[in-house]
Amino acid sequence: RDAARRRALRLFADRAARLPADLIRISRDPHMPAAKQRDAAVQRLATAALQVCDIVQHSHEGEGPGVSPLAQQCALLGMSYVAGAFGGTHATRFARTLPAVLRALRPRTVNATGGGAVRGSALAALAAIVRACPPALLLPNLPEAALAVLAAAEAAASQVIAPVQHNTVSLPTPATTPSKSAVKGKRPAVASRDEEDGEGQDEGEEEKASPSELSAVELSASLAAIDALVTCMGPLLSPYLPALLRLLLHPGVLSCPTAGCAAVAAGVRARLPKAVPARLLLDPLFGSLDHALGAGLEPCRALLKTVTDVASGMDAATAAAHHEQFFAFLLRALDVRTAASPALKGHEYEVECAAVSALVALALKLSEAQFRPLFMRLLEWAAPHGGSVSIGRLTSLFSAAHGLTGALRSVFVPYHRHLVDLAVRHLTTDPAGGDLKKPKKRRADGLVPEALSTASTEEAITARWVLRAKVLRSLQRCLLFDTVNWVDSDRMARLLPPLVAQLGLEPP
Repeated sequence: RDAARRRALRLFADRAARLPADLIRISRDPHMPAAKQRDAAVQRLATAALQVCDIVQHSHEGEGPGVSPLAQQCALLGMSYVAGAFGGTHATRFARTLPAVLRALRPRTVNATGGGAVRGSALAALAAIVRACPPALLLPNLPEAALAVLAAAEAAASQVIAPVQHNTVSLPTPATTPSKSAVKGKRPAVASRDEEDGEGQDEGEEEKASPSELSAVELSASLAAIDALVTCMGPLLSPYLPALLRLLLHPGVLSCPTAGCAAVAAGVRARLPKAVPARLLLDPLFGSLDHALGAGLEPCRALLKTVTDVASGMDAATAAAHHEQFFAFLLRALDVRTAASPALKGHEYEVECAAVSALVALALKLSEAQFRPLFMRLLEWAAPHGGSVSIGRLTSLFSAAHGLTGALRSVFVPYHRHLVDLAVRHLTTDPAGGDLKKPKKRRADGLVPEALSTASTEEAITARWVLRAKVLRSLQRCLLFDTVNWVDSDRMARLLPPLVAQLGLEPP
């Protein structure tokens, strides 16, 4: 009996995949010139296709032994096609079926045999239902749906990188192994027709995929369901945004090209600023910085790219209401050279560039009266405190000046009057310590004393050379866009000697 059910559901899923083409054919059929005839044909097709809703409900009412994982998979996959074709006109019917779909998204320990394939098809069905039904019909099931999808995605993401971490791969069972096409990112595939033969088995032998690939397929289906939830119910997802952002910034998601996981996750991150209002998104977004800084370069870049997208999409009223909160976050991000986590060692430049891009996007949304106090706070943040100079913060300051000058051009040029003293001071300082204008005094043993204790290290010397390059790039851009004659003869007389002095220096 189960073999016959599997065969029927397999045929149904194959037929349901062609429903869009059937609807187009009916709409263009010359033998049905009247709209009434076409509507009747569509209704007959819908009546036949909607039978899958009852099948899904019955197959997931309990843990019935007579319903095999392959049968459940075929029914859910067929339902995803039917929901895409008729969800708009029969939304209530699909909304009633949603609890049965959610029951298929059980923890990975339940129904382990074939569970991954069933969950993948259930996630595809969930995504189709969410896109087809009005949010009001889905609202009662939203908490359960959001938590189930996030749990499935987090479990799959952790398994994507597990083989890399532990260097162990266990052989999957045939029931949990999708076809090769599914591993490449297509919709969850059902077994071949040959697998439906025989009463003693649910599936036949397929080409086996690694556990990481299987998890990547399930992760891709989870991300597609999340994309549907964000697109259709974005403002209602605010309680789940912290967990959602942790998932989207997960290193396993960002580094997984299999089944298009990284691309789908990037699409969800790009859609968040458009689907979720800034007043709901900013707090969980800014609260993800510590997690991203500890996770490495790619999570930091992904987070700051999302922040840049939020800033670019803000209107004037939103920018005026949240620019202080934005700037406080960006100061923490710009401090990466001073307080970089071990995961970011050697990648401070990339994080700094992403933070400067977000700062520029924010500045373009502010009036001068709003921007000026923020820039003065940036100067105070980078200024020496208690006699100690933070080379990292000064480097970030001149990187920000370089980016802001490129975006605001002559509007920002006058702000360089606050930077001239710092620029001259660091251009006239030897990268190894001391002053270029004064000869270094020798000790009795003939050695030259070091001006700063930290300058004796190669890392500190390199940091000073990086700061010098940032200062020169900032001044070059200031001179390039000075169309307001801000650099007069007095300023040029002050800047020219230290600029000429750079010609006699050789970087390490």
